[in-house]
Amino acid sequence: MKMTKMLNYAVRKKFLFAFLFVIPLMFAACKKSDSGSGTPVAGLMAFNLIPSNAPIGVDLSGSLLSNSPLLYTNYTGTYLNIYPGQRTVTTFNAASNAKLAATSFNFEPSKYYSVFALGNDSNYTNLVVNDDLDTLTSASGQAYIRYVNAIP
Repeated sequence: MKMTKMLNYAVRKKFLFAFLFVIPLMFAACKKSDSGSGTPVAGLMAFNLIPSNAPIGVDLSGSLLSNSPLLYTNYTGTYLNIYPGQRTVTTFNAASNAKLAATSFNFEPSKYYSVFALGNDSNYTNLVVNDDLDTLTSASGQAYIRYVNAIP
């Protein structure tokens, strides 16, 4: 009888522990919350259209836009979130860290932009374009195409 009481006490103690600590922790992990902090962002996609063997890096006001250098004709793959405002886009040779071009641009919140690294033979430029995704209308069977003259 004494053993059964001790066993019941141990079971009740474990149940109490689970009820007071583990179950609330599980519910807290499932809690739905606002994933954003309310900080406004813009989107930026970068393209390397510099026909050289060296990959480039893209720096946005002192922070790398992507951890991966971009080879010729490569791009970031998607729009990356950036803080809006007056920012400097700097492209550089990823192998030597030599600066290629720097362009200042005012990025607006909730807008999408593309930056094209262009040029050749020590004559480089960054072309920043507002993609106007918020004003495009969608229609079935239609696509929007942007042509960029990247001939150096």
